[in-house]
Amino acid sequence: MPGIQLRTTKPSRRDKSSSRSREILATTSVVGLAILLTGLALAWLQQEGETSVQNDRSVSTSPDVKTEFSLGKYQVTYGRLPESNITQPVRRLEFEAAAIVSDHEVAIDRGHLFRTHENRIHEVVETITRTTPDSDLTDPELSRVKARIREGVNRMYGRIVVDDVVLSDFRQRQF
Repeated sequence: MPGIQLRTTKPSRRDKSSSRSREILATTSVVGLAILLTGLALAWLQQEGETSVQNDRSVSTSPDVKTEFSLGKYQVTYGRLPESNITQPVRRLEFEAAAIVSDHEVAIDRGHLFRTHENRIHEVVETITRTTPDSDLTDPELSRVKARIREGVNRMYGRIVVDDVVLSDFRQRQF
C-alpha cells in the first residue's frame, strides 16, 4: 500500500536490558513468594503437631493424674448361626472403650502406640468381647470384661501398657 509504511526497528540495548530486568524481578518475586508460603505451611504444620501432642498430655503432671486414651467404639454381634442347632441367642454389644495410663511420663508414647496399632487393639477387644461368658456381662461394673481387655492388650504388646480399662455407653441387645 502506497500510503502506509511499516517500519521495523531493532530493540535497543536499553530495551533488552530493561526487559531482562523485568523477567529477573518477576522470577525472583515468584520464588520469594513460594519460599514464604512454604515457611508459613511448615509453621502451621508444626503448630498442629504441637497441638496434638498437647491434647495427648494431661493438664497436670501430678502422679495422681491418670491419662485416658480412646480404644474406639465397638458394635459386636455374636451368637448362633442360622444353620446351626445351637439355641444360644444372638447378642449385640455396643460400647466405647478407653485405656487408663497412670505413668504420665510415658503417656504420650502410649498414645502414639495406641494410634499406631489401632486395628490390632480393635481385634483384641472384639475377640475378648465375643468369647466373654454371659455371666460376666451381667456384672453391673463389667469388671471381668475390663480385666480381660486390659490383659489382652498388654499381652498383645508383651508388656504392661494399660493400667485399667473404662467401658462407657454399654448396651446389650438380645435377638
